[in-house]
Amino acid sequence: LGDLIIVETEIVARKRSAGDLAWDVRQIVEGLLLEAMVMDQNAGRQTHSGRDESTTPLYSAAFAAAGIEARTGKSTFIPGCNEPNLRYAHVRSWLKPNAFGHSRLLFVENKTVFTQREFITYTKKSTDSDGDLVIFDEPAHPKKHDMMASLEYLIAYLQTRFDAGDAYVAPS
Repeated sequence: LGDLIIVETEIVARKRSAGDLAWDVRQIVEGLLLEAMVMDQNAGRQTHSGRDESTTPLYSAAFAAAGIEARTGKSTFIPGCNEPNLRYAHVRSWLKPNAFGHSRLLFVENKTVFTQREFITYTKKSTDSDGDLVIFDEPAHPKKHDMMASLEYLIAYLQTRFDAGDAYVAPS
């Protein structure tokens, strides 16, 4: 079948503290070999009032305290691709049918309900320019599509691994 990305599950957790999210994630990934933990570079650099550290070290510490580690960086989050157009292009390339007529991006149907729902409502930004519809290569409502944004970061990261020839890691 060639190169494939199979999305086996999803985690939806809104308005959770770093510690609460880490424990939620631990319940789902305990005993699994994780490749990497990727965070939006801009979100990772943010700080909030009353806190001296940025988001990345805060979440890294919470995930370490929960005992969650990835092969590439233990409990440290890797900065995600900060080029939206490149992320969009990677997603499109993985959705294109391969030589066998199948998408190289697959989802476990009953475990990725929210992501599949966002595929249905995801639209590109457009505008009317003198009676002509102009469609932009960016989402119309990015804040409504958290799962799609996560998918973009996942695929952008994995594309670098496929390009380097080390995307597959045998189970240990």
